[in-house]
Amino acid sequence: MTDSDYARGLLSLGYRDYIASRFLLNNEYILQGTVLASSAVEKYLKAGLAIHGKRLNKYHLDNIGQFKRLYRQSPYHMMFEVLDPVFLEILGKAYKYRYYDEKTITKPDTIGFLVNQFLGTLDFTILKLDSLFIITKDKDGITISQDTQLKRAAKSGTADLWLNNYVLNKIDKTEFMNRESKAFGLHITPLNFGEEFEITGHDIVGLYEGKIWTVTLNLTPKVEEKNIFSNIKKIG
Repeated sequence: MTDSDYARGLLSLGYRDYIASRFLLNNEYILQGTVLASSAVEKYLKAGLAIHGKRLNKYHLDNIGQFKRLYRQSPYHMMFEVLDPVFLEILGKAYKYRYYDEKTITKPDTIGFLVNQFLGTLDFTILKLDSLFIITKDKDGITISQDTQLKRAAKSGTADLWLNNYVLNKIDKTEFMNRESKAFGLHITPLNFGEEFEITGHDIVGLYEGKIWTVTLNLTPKVEEKNIFSNIKKIG
């Protein structure tokens, strides 16, 4: 398999993970959407390296340093200057915690974010990575350019791609990121795998300044639901 064929396959799989992630996030299956978002971004990043002969088969987003190192050696060496490091850190955790066992869960940890900002950053990241690729096909000795799956879906008006997509809908980024949002928190501990807490409300607004907000859950043994909102802190 050529590097181009390998990259094309990653793009196809990555797009499917991305569109499924958007559907889940928009329908409040947040943890599942986050795991697929991690898978989608990983495949797009790997595709960008594959077209330049670098295959990262054994590395995932919980080892983002390897991606950064190889991207610095590629024509896209500035890519990680425009991607949100807080978002990538969340995706690394999401990959690591796609299932729970004593090897991955060694200490209590939290994944927490404002869903609207996470979705917006996912769209920005995937559309930015997708813009790197020009697919060509030779026909009768003539090289023909073709759109990626994402570009074709955008042109056809695929609803699951356009819904709440600030990039395609040309909504101001800061305005979209500062919209009222649901917050999501997943607390994981070796003593009780999968303690999941969802924080809901209509007045959670993150003051977006270029990086998504993360939230932490200050949990006590008898935390009361009415006190959940007081436990939201900006840490990113």
